[in-house]
Amino acid sequence: MAAAEAVVNGDDGVDVFEALTSLVDNSLVRQSDQPDDESRFMMLETIREFALERLTASDEVNAVRDQHASHFLRLAEAAEPHLEGPHLTTWLDRLDAEHANLRTALNCLQERGDADAGLRLATALRMFWFTRGYLGEGRAWLGSLLGMPATAGSATRAKALNAAGFLSRYQGDYATAAALIEEALAIQRALGNQQGIADALSNLGYVLLHRGEPTAAREHYEQALAINRELGNAQGIADDLSHQATIALDAGDPGTARALHGESLAIWRDLGDRQGEAWALYRLGMAILRQGEDAAAGALFGQSLTVSRDMGYYWGIAEALEGLAALAAARGEVERALRLAGAAAVVRAERVIPPSSASQADLIRQVEAAGRALPDETAAAAYAAGRELPLERVVAEALDLADEMATPSSALTVNHPTVNQT
Repeated sequence: MAAAEAVVNGDDGVDVFEALTSLVDNSLVRQSDQPDDESRFMMLETIREFALERLTASDEVNAVRDQHASHFLRLAEAAEPHLEGPHLTTWLDRLDAEHANLRTALNCLQERGDADAGLRLATALRMFWFTRGYLGEGRAWLGSLLGMPATAGSATRAKALNAAGFLSRYQGDYATAAALIEEALAIQRALGNQQGIADALSNLGYVLLHRGEPTAAREHYEQALAINRELGNAQGIADDLSHQATIALDAGDPGTARALHGESLAIWRDLGDRQGEAWALYRLGMAILRQGEDAAAGALFGQSLTVSRDMGYYWGIAEALEGLAALAAARGEVERALRLAGAAAVVRAERVIPPSSASQADLIRQVEAAGRALPDETAAAAYAAGRELPLERVVAEALDLADEMATPSSALTVNHPTVNQT
């Protein structure tokens, strides 16, 4: 209702509630009650096409499209600060419900040549694109909008470049990511925007790490961490600690990785950031697994999977499934391991999500190696079953494994040190 009122904007004295009631009563618009007690209104496609034809033939179409785009830009920018906090899932669900409207708004802004507003909208959706697995779509919108004539050196462009680089890096396109982020970093330095500089440095650190340059990556993370500590940016601190932990783990130092991930997890929990918590739980599990504590790692993978499932965080779901698959293989439950790995592979393929670290790739190889101990037909059938089963069933099986591994002697308590965030 609020969106309808914003788009119609009370033109010509229209009472939106009364108009919608009449349309619903005449079966031209359908009303659907939502879990949040708010109604949504929709049309059959044939009616929508007819209505659009009538609107296009009028002299109101441009004004209505502009009001529509403006409303959904406001919505996305209102959502943006909540996409890394305790209300993350609520806002992700809201944006998912408006996905078609957001696409329409982006298309409108692009068609009318409003690069600034288009970049603001696409950038505000960065964490939505990432968390809900729409990385390719987000990259396409940002790439198209960044190619439009726009004010060079603007803060809006810098933020959009960094967002595009962020999505590119998570799809393994490190060359494109580096070019985008370096341009963003140059603009932020010219503007003297310390937070923008820190974000770009951290973003670039990830690219360098995954291009096999851990020393350069560490330097970038340390610079970003120093700026985030000066600014008191807890999210930035947690993120940079986590990435430094990944460097330590890949370098064969699980003890340091465990300590840094513990600090990161404590901050994410203090912030109520469920996505950060899911990420840190999984990464902490990886460090503990490297130290030979399989049951404790399984418990952390299970916690991460639960959080990721609850928020629809596909990256986290894929990684936790692979972690538990490797544990199943180590326990000799190879068919189960292959089912979990098959399901994770589907998530990665559908969302274009490559493995995010050398350690993650090692887990996948461990499951593949275990599968070679089975007859080819048996291994293939188990893997295919995981690819074909509904994701919720595979997740339930993975969580069952985590529960089976949990015993009183293997229960994990993580003591988190106090973190100086300033």
